This record gives sequence, C-alpha cells and structure tokens, in this order.
Amino acid sequence: MNVLWRWLARLLGIRKQQPFASPGLPAERGRARPRSGADALVSPWRIYRIYVHLSHLLLRNEKGKVVDIGVVQGTVPDLSYQLSIGNGSGKGFETLALLLADVSERMQNTQVESEFLRLPDCGAFKSMDLDLDRIEHIDVSLAVDE
Repeated sequence: MNVLWRWLARLLGIRKQQPFASPGLPAERGRARPRSGADALVSPWRIYRIYVHLSHLLLRNEKGKVVDIGVVQGTVPDLSYQLSIGNGSGKGFETLALLLADVSERMQNTQVESEFLRLPDCGAFKSMDLDLDRIEHIDVSLAVDE
C-alpha cells in the first residue's frame, strides 16, 4: 500500500513537507541552521535518585554528582534515618522501600536544591566502582530554587 501511495504522490508531484521544530528560517541547501541556547526548553524540575548503601543515604543528580545526605540506622523491622540536608528524620519503617518513599516525600516538601549544590561530592562511593543502580533506590522530582 505504501508503494502505491508513493507512486501516486510522485505522479502528482506531491512532496511531504515537515514543519520545522522551532520557528525560523529553513535550512539552506541541506545544512542545519545553528541553534541558539534560547531555543532549548528549561525545565523547572530536576530528577534525583536516592540510594541506601552501607547505612548511608546517597543522592545523585542528573549530572551524576553523588552526595551523602544522611544515615540509616536500625534493622529491617525498625529502620530510621537522619538527613543532613533539610534537617529531616524519620523512624519506624519496616522496609527500605518505605524509608526511601518517606525520604523522597520529605525532600519534595522542602527546597533542597541550594543545599545540595553546597555539599561536597562523595568521591569515596565513586572510587569503590559501585553500580548504584543495582541497589535499593527511588527517583524523586524536585523543583529548582528560584
């Protein structure tokens, strides 16, 4: 069927025209026009991933910077945590998943972007050649501080 449509379009001289991604002049002679930084969309949200590793709460941003944001204490039926940013804490969690969900909810309710930028990078966890995505984690979306 596609072959028939292409043959009919060629016979009638119809060319498929695609709209440009952003308004502006079309590309000349097959060359793409240079894009300015103003064309890019800037999101007011950042995606972070929170991990629990060796009783530490780690936070990684979309650029790969990993920082230690707190500690986890206790054993599985009764876990607790203490955050070093946002001064949050919680206790009485039965699983790591519940603990991570509470940490992400607490971080969504507070503005931590500026505090996160001030924390030093966790070089110790990078040097361990650790694949953080294979351990318990949760993703959280945080609004950018204005």
